[in-house]
Amino acid sequence: MSMHRALLGAALIVGLGPLSVAAGDGVIEINQACAAAGCTPGDAPGFPVSLTASGSYRLTSNLEVPDQNTTAIELGSDADRSSIDLNGFAILGPTVCSSIGACSLLGSGNGIAASAGTTDVTVRNGRILGMGDHGVLLQNRDYVQGVTAQSNGGVGIEVGPFSSVIDCQAISNGGVGIRVDENTSGTAFDNAGESLIHGNLSVRNGRAGAGGDFQGGTDTGGNVCSDGTCSDGGHRRYYLTLEVVGGGAAGAACDAGFRVASVWELFNPGALRYDRSRGFSTDQSGTGPPVGWNGWAFVDSGMGDCSEWSDPAGNGGLIRLEDNPLLQTVGPWLTIFDSCASTGARVWCIEE
Repeated sequence: MSMHRALLGAALIVGLGPLSVAAGDGVIEINQACAAAGCTPGDAPGFPVSLTASGSYRLTSNLEVPDQNTTAIELGSDADRSSIDLNGFAILGPTVCSSIGACSLLGSGNGIAASAGTTDVTVRNGRILGMGDHGVLLQNRDYVQGVTAQSNGGVGIEVGPFSSVIDCQAISNGGVGIRVDENTSGTAFDNAGESLIHGNLSVRNGRAGAGGDFQGGTDTGGNVCSDGTCSDGGHRRYYLTLEVVGGGAAGAACDAGFRVASVWELFNPGALRYDRSRGFSTDQSGTGPPVGWNGWAFVDSGMGDCSEWSDPAGNGGLIRLEDNPLLQTVGPWLTIFDSCASTGARVWCIEE
């Protein structure tokens, strides 16, 4: 090749600017330099880095946005089935959450955000810190693993139904730490339970009115949260209230995140976990539920529901664990009825 042709080729390369290139394995690289010029075809210079096609993407440097209203990476509707490997790097913004309920510089910027209808996105292996809103905001059928979302103004990590969040950390975010939402029907948490939440640390999250370490999803163990009550081993929690109430007041007796249980939900106590931090116990109950103590519960769909636990009239259902097999009517439980106006029973509550 002549010297003139070589110099011309070099000039053309320089003129293209610092566009990202595909590595030898076909992965498209994203970094701070290419963000300034446009990292992919169709990506305008500056933030957000717009991903407009399905592909495999990898950070090769930290990304730092200029303010709390700027999103770092945005997946368009044609970027289904994309994978983003943070590759140990961080996405950084200016927001600081110094303690629960105290975040500075709240805004609309997200670390990684998928457009409505963008599905099957994978994000892994890195940190997202200081965004004005969400750290990660995805839609449906997503997979997030090994991501730390810290000190973001909104939710740390949010996914839609049929998703997995595994081995992540959500620390001191302004909103919920890890949230599974139902983003397609418009009914919040309609099928959010059909997701997997496992092995995560989510602590000290939530500004006033938007708090909580976990929301939605199906907990299958190994999760840690601030109040120490995260379910373990895939066991749904239940308990018998400390407070004795009339049937008409049973619906308001359960803690947030719990509701009045049905006897059918409690049919097999061995598949559940009794929450001793909330529930009534005796010296003989050990780590399990107390035997022989009545509690309000749904027994059938007609008689016995205390008019949906809102009107203290008629008869309501009561159940108790019964160790005499001859007295058991539903699994290990004895079901009876009493006046909804009676004040002689606690309430069996189950995790929503």
